[in-house]
Amino acid sequence: MKTKILFFAFIFIMSISSLFAQEKGKRRAETPEQRATNQSNHLTKKLGLNDAQKKQVYDFSLASNQQIDQERTTKEKGDHKKVMQIHKDLDTKIEGILTVDQKTKFQTLRQHQSDKRKDKKGEKHND
Repeated sequence: MKTKILFFAFIFIMSISSLFAQEKGKRRAETPEQRATNQSNHLTKKLGLNDAQKKQVYDFSLASNQQIDQERTTKEKGDHKKVMQIHKDLDTKIEGILTVDQKTKFQTLRQHQSDKRKDKKGEKHND
């Protein structure tokens, strides 16, 4: 009886973990256009962009996301220096269209995101 319960518990846990693994991969299924829209909407909300700035952020983000997708399909998975450079270039372009106040908010936002990433990496290595 105990072995049956343990067996079913094991099956249940394995099925739940596979569902979470599938959810994690869905983000990558977004198109460059969807990611650009999400980013321009997010920055509009956080920084108070006007319509012209929002359009420019969308255009910059779309071009960057297309480059990133191309890099990910043509390069080996471990080589992401080019992708990191594309992200830095995007941030530079975005900063170029922002007001002084928006730049400060943008830099704070980026620092907060960087801190969150570092915290996540620390949690993974501590496990």
